[in-house]
Amino acid sequence: MIQPSQHLEYAPTTPASRAARVRRWVLPAVLGLLIVGAVAIAPRLIRYTQTLHFQRQCLTYAAPGTEVVLETNPAEAKKLIADPRYATDPSTSIAYLVPAEWTSFYASLGSGFQTSGTVFLHERISPSGTRVLVGVDVNLVSLNYVARTAATMGARILEPGSAFRGPRMNMTATRGDGGQVQFDPATDRLTIYAGQPDPADASHFTIDYDLNGVRHTLDGWLVDANEIKIESRD
Repeated sequence: MIQPSQHLEYAPTTPASRAARVRRWVLPAVLGLLIVGAVAIAPRLIRYTQTLHFQRQCLTYAAPGTEVVLETNPAEAKKLIADPRYATDPSTSIAYLVPAEWTSFYASLGSGFQTSGTVFLHERISPSGTRVLVGVDVNLVSLNYVARTAATMGARILEPGSAFRGPRMNMTATRGDGGQVQFDPATDRLTIYAGQPDPADASHFTIDYDLNGVRHTLDGWLVDANEIKIESRD
């Protein structure tokens, strides 16, 4: 006589065992997503970290007031070019200096700029208390109507970036009667030196230049987050 099979009693599924199975599947999946996200974001984070590094170097950049940033005398320019930091324009035989920090910072923002020398680079604070990075570059512009050349100062103002926001370039106006130094490239000799921040006035800086052996000083001020004023002291 065949005996009926006995019914096997299985242990009931408990909430704890279900949670364990969920953890076995979900946790590796979440970990995998985090790894994929980290790999995707890492290059961007590295680039941004480099941007902040270059920004910090620009904000604290310091060069002695005797350092030449633009030299139009061919003989003196030839001496400077022996220093690998200097660049030259073969068509004019000038030598000029752009800080590597400034070039690297701009490149990290995905842009470049035209320059014949960086005459000032440092943090400045406006009268209202806004802290910004100020860069002033000089460009040589031919004035055909008078057969002369103008060394024109153009400022750039950038609001520094932070861990939560990238650096931002402000629309910048450069005003004042000292923003342009005219000279005859055939007969005149112009030398511009590295500008200096004023330790007594966080909005002020100075730029010295020598024209045919005569020393001159330009005074620059950060007026606000969108304006630089450069005046001749003479």
